[in-house]
Amino acid sequence: MMKFKVLCMSSLLVLGSYGSLQADEIDTKAVSSTLTVNAGYDQVVPQQTKVKMNATVNNQSATYQWIQTAGPSVSLKNAKTSTASFIAPTVTASTSLSFKVTATDSSGTKTDKINIEVWVPFNTTSDPSLLGDFSKKTGWACDQDLSKSGLVSSVTVVNLGSTKRYTITAIPKHAIGTFPNAGNPNLASQQLYTLDLPSSPTKQSTSTAVKLFGFTTDGVTFDRNTAECYNNSPSCEWRYEAVTAGLAKGAYQWSWLGSDCNNGHVQPNGNYHYHGLPESLINKLGDKGNKMVLMGYAADGFPVYGRWGYTTATSSSSAIKRVKGSYRLKSGTRPSGPGGAYDGTFIQDWEYVKGLGDLDECNGRFGVTPQYPNGIYHYYLTDSYPFIPSCVYGKVVDNDFLGAGR
Repeated sequence: MMKFKVLCMSSLLVLGSYGSLQADEIDTKAVSSTLTVNAGYDQVVPQQTKVKMNATVNNQSATYQWIQTAGPSVSLKNAKTSTASFIAPTVTASTSLSFKVTATDSSGTKTDKINIEVWVPFNTTSDPSLLGDFSKKTGWACDQDLSKSGLVSSVTVVNLGSTKRYTITAIPKHAIGTFPNAGNPNLASQQLYTLDLPSSPTKQSTSTAVKLFGFTTDGVTFDRNTAECYNNSPSCEWRYEAVTAGLAKGAYQWSWLGSDCNNGHVQPNGNYHYHGLPESLINKLGDKGNKMVLMGYAADGFPVYGRWGYTTATSSSSAIKRVKGSYRLKSGTRPSGPGGAYDGTFIQDWEYVKGLGDLDECNGRFGVTPQYPNGIYHYYLTDSYPFIPSCVYGKVVDNDFLGAGR
């Protein structure tokens, strides 16, 4: 577990600029001094499933009106109540639908909005190294709003000269899946973790293996490894991979790890975290394939971006493309342990091949980014293995990043 540290509050800065991570914008054209309404966090859902939107107000006598403002038209049910619903349409590409709820009482009106992403995941038939096809999974929708349970998403940073100390609560600013569930018996709870990063990271000549890769801009951790090992071996010669297909001839790992649409699940201590691409956060940050999007920071302080990068790493005028890692499945069969063909069930089923993709063994490269126009070494979360890196190329100043993963 990550350690607690005494903070020097005189130099405390609160991270308040998350772009679209900010709380939903409130329409102030017609406002009340007392009435408030909250439409809830954005959701990511599969097509042809029932979607519920639950608004909350501070005046139970208020009336409601939901309307759709963007996206393919759907039929809203119970549009004049706090909880409206609809059936997600069939789509050929990931599609955003927008809705607005207006609450009215004797003092005036307030409005709030919510976005629903109807997601078409990747099909692994054509490329088995890609993220699992969530359309075959039941119950994966990310529609649980932790803030409605009183859990607070918070990231603060203290400048300590050569290092920055981040305090995070590990509660995302987006909806997650339902926990506990059949594959994960744990309930998400608010944490209080402190982690130190170099203020000015520098790339080294050799990489460092990490268990905890880093965290997002809204303070949720990237946990590369699982704690599950073949035959519960203490040496963990064969460690189960959290994302790729493998077990039971194509049954996806989340069937027993209980992961949601964000490739996230919950540790026994209540820590919600990611093992792969956090699709709800990607959607909330506006990652639509036309720009690089900053997702968070790695253990060495270098920035982490989503799946998109420049075709020419050093040219911001080059086209945006889906960046690929440089790993592939090994050929043949496992020489020990579980035996059988290398199929992605275990982390040890994969091998790095320099130059196979766009990135090095830590899923990183040097290049320009929107935040660093002069260039910086940076990392990517990818649709292909390793999804989240298991090593970094900068100096790690906080040993918590080197601790056990889950």
